[in-house]
Amino acid sequence: ASDIIGDSSKIVILFPEESCSSCFAEDMENIRAASKNLGGNRLLFIFKGSDYRRALAFFQTENFGANMFFLNNNETFIFNRDLSKLTLFSITDEYRGHNVFFPVKSVPEYTRRYLEALTNNLKNNE
Repeated sequence: ASDIIGDSSKIVILFPEESCSSCFAEDMENIRAASKNLGGNRLLFIFKGSDYRRALAFFQTENFGANMFFLNNNETFIFNRDLSKLTLFSITDEYRGHNVFFPVKSVPEYTRRYLEALTNNLKNNE
């Protein structure tokens, strides 16, 4: 985990296989903007599901410039329960999760504001 997180806080994007990428197209644009603003090395994109090829194709198509990791459906990450929604949060270099956010696909403005505030916070605490 230390080589994944490194010595700086990150924004984690947990994208379950059940999530519809086209449903969150505007959120994906907001995530892409955060990646450009903060730097792709400060984002961790985690695809959770059973289809590695689909995850890889999605990630290559979206071109976030971030690190991508794949978890199969039997693995958990941070949360003790299975999540079937797009989830964003920050994680510190001490492996503590903060600022959990569940985007509302009908209001992508909330995601933009969340990412803007979180990006500014991470930049100010470098």
